[in-house]
Amino acid sequence: MAWHQAEMDTALVFTALVEPRRREILKLVRDEAHSAGELRDKLSITQQAVSQHLQILTTAGLVRADHEGRGRRYTLAPEGLDVLDRFLRDLWPDGLQRLKAAAEADDE
Repeated sequence: MAWHQAEMDTALVFTALVEPRRREILKLVRDEAHSAGELRDKLSITQQAVSQHLQILTTAGLVRADHEGRGRRYTLAPEGLDVLDRFLRDLWPDGLQRLKAAAEADDE
């Protein structure tokens, strides 16, 4: 992937994650697929707002839409989180490994 494309992907992910409702949507679709209507009801926001949030999350590669009948069901796209993972590894190469080791030491 070209450097410019990687920077654009990172910007899309961070833009998507900055909005609290979009983070809520990610948590909701992490373990179970939801329709836009189900998300609307759970978040108590308008259908238009849900659609806009889903469009941004889909463009960022964080959510995928699977067609089911005449509707769509939205699920987390874990590969979209790879952009965030790469950013954190570049920012703090040994940091995540140290954090993991510290957490595992606390468990013992």
